[in-house]
Amino acid sequence: MKKTFIILLCVFLISSLAITFSFLFNKKVEKINVEVSDNISEKEDDYISIEFDDFEYFVHYYITEKPEDIFLYTNLYEKQQSVILKEKENCSLLISGGFYDKDYKHLGLLYKNDEIVSKSIRSDTFNAYFTIDNNYKVKISREEPETPLYLALQSGPMLIEQRKLIKLDLKNDKHARRAIIGLTNVQEVIFMAVTDFQTGLSGPYLEDLPQILKLFEDSIGIGLTDAINLDGGGAMAFITEKVKITENQVIGSFFCIK
Repeated sequence: MKKTFIILLCVFLISSLAITFSFLFNKKVEKINVEVSDNISEKEDDYISIEFDDFEYFVHYYITEKPEDIFLYTNLYEKQQSVILKEKENCSLLISGGFYDKDYKHLGLLYKNDEIVSKSIRSDTFNAYFTIDNNYKVKISREEPETPLYLALQSGPMLIEQRKLIKLDLKNDKHARRAIIGLTNVQEVIFMAVTDFQTGLSGPYLEDLPQILKLFEDSIGIGLTDAINLDGGGAMAFITEKVKITENQVIGSFFCIK
């Protein structure tokens, strides 16, 4: 009787296992669809994580090959929040632009719509210009541009110049969120935000930014010919349909990609 019970138990277990494996191997696998907005592709709007000097950072980036879709605005008159500005101007991307002083005056050239909002200044820090001419040719240079132009912004420091990393030696450098504008090796415009991995409230030292950009290039296979630093820290904003990094103080100017 005992022997018969053991035989029946074994038959039962073998049958159960056969049924289970048949279910697992023949179960229909459902495809997971990831929807991407019609006006934002993965190439345009994405992010990666980068480790540097025992810190991990998020690098959010947005690429456009259409300079005519880039607009530049001042925000020192109305001082509105970036989330409101993005909706108001219907931006696919909004990113903070140039720097300003304690009296809420732009530091350096800001030119848009045939208007000089702020004049150029001489500065070792704000030592570069991002320009788009009236033929929509894009350029990043240390040379002060000649107007008229489509738009121009003075900022800095320069981080990459003609494919060479710029070594920065800064006093009172500190961890902070960073915003960057650059040109790729195929003349696309790339906007980036670099924040710490944990909270998004801090970021790298400014003098480490060129090396972080080199790691970024190596990670995604996009070469940068030139890049300059934009206003970061508490005045940094980077908002797309996928990510929202907002400021905790006024952004002085901003780029809007439509």
